[in-house]
Amino acid sequence: MGMGIAANQVACIVLAAGRSERFGTADKLAAELCGKPLLHHVLETLNSFDFAQKIVVCQPTTLDVAGLGFDRVDVDRAEGLQSDSLRTGIRALRTAPLAGILFALGDMPAVSRNHIRRLLEQFDAHDERCVVASDMDDARVPPSLFAIGLVDDLADMVGDTGARSLLRKAVLVRASRAELLDVDTPDDLERAWKRS
Repeated sequence: MGMGIAANQVACIVLAAGRSERFGTADKLAAELCGKPLLHHVLETLNSFDFAQKIVVCQPTTLDVAGLGFDRVDVDRAEGLQSDSLRTGIRALRTAPLAGILFALGDMPAVSRNHIRRLLEQFDAHDERCVVASDMDDARVPPSLFAIGLVDDLADMVGDTGARSLLRKAVLVRASRAELLDVDTPDDLERAWKRS
């Protein structure tokens, strides 16, 4: 299982358009973590791979993503639902041949290059419905890699469950809770500071 896939056959879409209601009124993605905005941590990690296309789906923000090699696309709808972000990112894909799409979250600052590399290594390029997901304590979470054959399924998602239904048959790549920390609240940001 898992012949692996080169990054240049994969589009990378960072979902960063959530409403961040649990974080308060401040711009969560601009919150400082170790001297740079929270969002920039994951972008810098992903930018070390030569993905075929790199997209950030976000609400209007003053943060620079172009300087980190990403195209910025504002989410089509204001609800901040993950399915809206998925569709917006998919619509921004160019027509160049792709074998897969990697989805990551803009508020997961500790994901390592090694973890991304392991996701790519576990991908089966011969399986048109291959899914490789991160495994945190038996929970299937992003970053996750989907075969391009699933693009219509992803585009048809509704609500705020994202691609959860497609993750049920995913190949899993384990990572620690610390590495897959999702910053939703100021307390989460404090935990990220302590672990960095």
